[in-house]
Amino acid sequence: MGDLRVTSSGLQIFSKLESRDATAVSGDVSYTGYGFRPTRIIIIGGSTVGSVGATDITNGGIIFEGRSGGATVIGAGAGAGQIVFYYTTDAGVSQTAVISTFDADGFTLTWTKNGAPGALAIPFLVIAFS
Repeated sequence: MGDLRVTSSGLQIFSKLESRDATAVSGDVSYTGYGFRPTRIIIIGGSTVGSVGATDITNGGIIFEGRSGGATVIGAGAGAGQIVFYYTTDAGVSQTAVISTFDADGFTLTWTKNGAPGALAIPFLVIAFS
């Protein structure tokens, strides 16, 4: 799957497949190569579980499905500082992300790792708008 760029009447849209190492420590990660400073993003991701999140940096929302103690967990949230990506395989084991900044060529997510996720590259699709 390749990247997709659309520019029309000043609107810019760019989609790109990214990934997160499930074992990576908490911290900020910059994602570049978008060609402009986004004003909002949508993140669709996961592997066997998934989430869909969106933010304009001031407000955000998410719906997700995860696993906890062998059971399926479904949730949602909205508001300032809202998690825009959620991955979990069991109770207390997760990788979550909130938007930190929109940058000249992409954006930065602040990741939080909980527990000890197994080795896995968690794929997620980003659709950036300006």
